[in-house]
Amino acid sequence: MAVRRVYWDTMLFIYWLEEHAEFAPQVELLATRMAARGDRICASYLSLGEVLTRPYQKDNRQSIADAERLFDSNIVEMLPFDRSAAREYARLRATAKVRPADAMHLACAAAGSVDLFVTNDMELCRLQATGLPWIAGLDGRIF
Repeated sequence: MAVRRVYWDTMLFIYWLEEHAEFAPQVELLATRMAARGDRICASYLSLGEVLTRPYQKDNRQSIADAERLFDSNIVEMLPFDRSAAREYARLRATAKVRPADAMHLACAAAGSVDLFVTNDMELCRLQATGLPWIAGLDGRIF
């Protein structure tokens, strides 16, 4: 089976890093299944910025270091917000009721040719992004 590139919406990283009681086990299961398949977790630097916000607010240096270490590791493939992503961002913002940050994530995933976008935001699951075959909720059985 071919390696899939799966874009994780920011909340998945937050659940994982903060060991969220309800959602961290689902994210851990997803990560484990992806690793067993040889799949790649993808994100953008916007994800890192969003993940770091709360630790900076709380001046939690350990959480900051943990997040930066995860995003700097070979576990996460960082996708750029390039010209192709900018075009998809504009299309999404012009045609769908989507928040700027969500449009940026979807655009980076689409421009990065990922196979799947995973989110815990069911509103995003209803959207279609050009070049992004699947948007799935964390609550569903993905693999």
